[in-house]
Amino acid sequence: MKNVVEAKVHGIKCDNPDCDFIDISVKYEDYSKWVDQPCPKCGANLLTKADYKICRRLVRLTKIVNFFLPKRKDEVSTITVEAKFNGTDCVDFVVSKEAKTKYIIHTMLFLGLNPDKYKTPNDLGDDDFCYLYTSCIQFEQNSLSKEEVRSVIEGYHL
Repeated sequence: MKNVVEAKVHGIKCDNPDCDFIDISVKYEDYSKWVDQPCPKCGANLLTKADYKICRRLVRLTKIVNFFLPKRKDEVSTITVEAKFNGTDCVDFVVSKEAKTKYIIHTMLFLGLNPDKYKTPNDLGDDDFCYLYTSCIQFEQNSLSKEEVRSVIEGYHL
């Protein structure tokens, strides 16, 4: 059994968008040593105090969530969300196309649809993929009915 939420925090990169410095060997436990340190390549900040605090809060939040929720079975599929820090004191959460594809397939299965009878999300263009993913999210948030999201999905029948 595994925790419901996992925080895999490692590596450091330069906050300068024009610099390509990155060191993936840096461990989360050592982040405090990198706060306000200059990039060895360009001199820009590697990790702002604000980004460090946000990162620590995310790790603590993960521990809190796992304390209150039951463990998940090992065979349960997971979705990875990347938290990108860039020195702006804001975090960009990026969901990979693979994770979005899993989400679409889970929605199809929930609706009783066989994913094998539809175009795979990878066969769709970016606009269609985005529309399909957004429709699944709207269904989960009760903005689209079961019939409406089913109609959207059926538009991609083979």
